[in-house]
Amino acid sequence: MSTRQMRVADIKVNKRDRKDMGYDDGSFDLLVASIEDLGLMNPINVTPDGKLLAGGRRLAAFKKLGRDKIDVRVMHETGS
Repeated sequence: MSTRQMRVADIKVNKRDRKDMGYDDGSFDLLVASIEDLGLMNPINVTPDGKLLAGGRRLAAFKKLGRDKIDVRVMHETGS
Protein backbone atom coordinates (compact mmCIF):
# COMPACT_ATOMS: atom_id res chain seq x y z
CA MET A 1 0.00 0.00 0.00
CA SER A 2 1.38 3.40 -0.96
CA THR A 3 0.17 7.00 -0.76
CA ARG A 4 0.53 9.54 -3.56
CA GLN A 5 -1.32 12.34 -5.31
CA MET A 6 -3.63 11.65 -8.21
CA ARG A 7 -5.57 13.86 -10.60
CA VAL A 8 -9.20 14.07 -9.49
CA ALA A 9 -10.33 13.67 -13.12
CA ASP A 10 -8.50 10.32 -13.37
CA ILE A 11 -10.37 8.64 -10.51
CA LYS A 12 -13.04 6.20 -11.67
CA VAL A 13 -16.23 6.24 -9.60
CA ASN A 14 -18.95 3.60 -9.83
CA LYS A 15 -22.52 4.90 -9.87
CA ARG A 16 -23.90 5.18 -6.34
CA ASP A 17 -27.08 6.50 -4.76
CA ARG A 18 -25.81 9.79 -3.34
CA LYS A 19 -28.81 10.20 -0.99
CA ASP A 20 -27.60 7.21 1.00
CA MET A 21 -24.15 8.74 1.43
CA GLY A 22 -25.21 11.82 3.41
CA TYR A 23 -25.04 14.43 0.64
CA ASP A 24 -28.42 15.89 1.53
CA ASP A 25 -28.23 16.14 5.31
CA GLY A 26 -25.96 19.20 5.60
CA SER A 27 -22.92 17.22 6.67
CA PHE A 28 -21.46 17.40 3.16
CA ASP A 29 -21.16 21.19 3.34
CA LEU A 30 -19.43 20.78 6.71
CA LEU A 31 -16.98 18.32 5.12
CA VAL A 32 -16.26 20.76 2.28
CA ALA A 33 -15.62 23.57 4.79
CA SER A 34 -13.36 21.32 6.87
CA ILE A 35 -11.26 20.29 3.87
CA GLU A 36 -11.03 23.90 2.77
CA ASP A 37 -9.85 25.01 6.24
CA LEU A 38 -7.74 22.05 7.36
CA GLY A 39 -6.95 20.09 4.23
CA LEU A 40 -7.54 16.40 3.64
CA MET A 41 -6.74 14.49 6.82
CA ASN A 42 -7.36 10.99 5.47
CA PRO A 43 -6.52 10.05 1.86
CA ILE A 44 -9.14 8.35 -0.28
CA ASN A 45 -8.54 4.71 -1.27
CA VAL A 46 -8.15 3.68 -4.90
CA THR A 47 -6.99 0.62 -6.81
CA PRO A 48 -3.73 0.80 -8.80
CA ASP A 49 -5.77 1.66 -11.92
CA GLY A 50 -7.61 4.52 -10.16
CA LYS A 51 -10.93 2.88 -9.24
CA LEU A 52 -12.39 4.45 -6.09
CA LEU A 53 -12.68 2.03 -3.17
CA ALA A 54 -13.46 4.45 -0.31
CA GLY A 55 -13.78 8.19 0.09
CA GLY A 56 -16.54 9.21 -2.31
CA ARG A 57 -17.68 12.13 -0.16
CA ARG A 58 -14.12 13.42 0.22
CA LEU A 59 -13.60 13.15 -3.54
CA ALA A 60 -16.88 15.00 -4.18
CA ALA A 61 -15.77 17.71 -1.74
CA PHE A 62 -12.52 18.15 -3.68
CA LYS A 63 -14.52 18.46 -6.89
CA LYS A 64 -16.80 21.06 -5.31
CA LEU A 65 -13.73 23.02 -4.19
CA GLY A 66 -12.32 22.85 -7.73
CA ARG A 67 -9.17 21.02 -6.66
CA ASP A 68 -7.19 19.23 -9.37
CA LYS A 69 -5.30 16.67 -7.27
CA ILE A 70 -6.09 14.62 -4.18
CA ASP A 71 -4.04 12.40 -1.89
CA VAL A 72 -4.82 8.72 -2.50
CA ARG A 73 -3.88 5.50 -0.79
CA VAL A 74 -3.31 2.85 -3.45
CA MET A 75 -4.67 -0.51 -2.37
CA HIS A 76 -5.24 -3.83 -4.06
CA GLU A 77 -8.78 -5.20 -4.09
CA THR A 78 -9.19 -8.46 -2.24
CA GLY A 79 -11.61 -11.15 -3.32
CA SER A 80 -14.06 -12.74 -0.94
